[in-house]
Amino acid sequence: MQKEDDAMAGTMNPSDATPITAGQIGKIQDLLAAALRKTNVSSGLTQGVIEDPIWSSRLVDGFVKVVVQYAEDYQLASQPRVLLRKFFNPEQFLGKGWKVAQRLGKRPGQYLNAAKIIGKDYLKGRESNITGKERLYRIKTSPADIQLGDDHFLALWEEEGHVTLNWLYETKNITFLSFWATILQNPDGDLCVLCLFRGNDNSWHKDVYTVVFMDWYSNLPAAVLVS
Repeated sequence: MQKEDDAMAGTMNPSDATPITAGQIGKIQDLLAAALRKTNVSSGLTQGVIEDPIWSSRLVDGFVKVVVQYAEDYQLASQPRVLLRKFFNPEQFLGKGWKVAQRLGKRPGQYLNAAKIIGKDYLKGRESNITGKERLYRIKTSPADIQLGDDHFLALWEEEGHVTLNWLYETKNITFLSFWATILQNPDGDLCVLCLFRGNDNSWHKDVYTVVFMDWYSNLPAAVLVS
């Protein structure tokens, strides 16, 4: 089991103490230069800051603080958070007559690395929303996406204190996830998906949304794992 957990953590070691390399510094310089060229800051003012020892020191200190802060935030967001998937029984959880209608997309292994969860809205261009039928079609025609389903929903929902859900909010600002790998059917025959959302009370809630009878906006994303 330890080997499987180690594999879930990937190859990155956030605690790696190797100093920043010259190549990485050069890449940061390239990114900074490209960004500065898009601004209206003048060459004269820039040169003035560079030559003034007080202002140049402030510039360097501020820049270093920003880089360090982003590195620390990235480390926090990249830490593997591994949960064991839980078997989901529709009738036990939702009531008599509920059943699984379809299972979609790739299925991850027994463990869920929640650090890889993102929300994907499946909108295109300037679309503000799409129908559930259209989102379902786009998910079905995106086979590379790793959708999360009922067993992932249950693992997140039943975790004591919703620690991982709170971590997703704090590190990725995730407030809503819908689980399209499992399309459920209610007793009336309507297709539905499980959802988790953070309410105004700052706690997490569960719900079931119908696929067809509502529009899906960017703030109602599907739960997907980054590959």
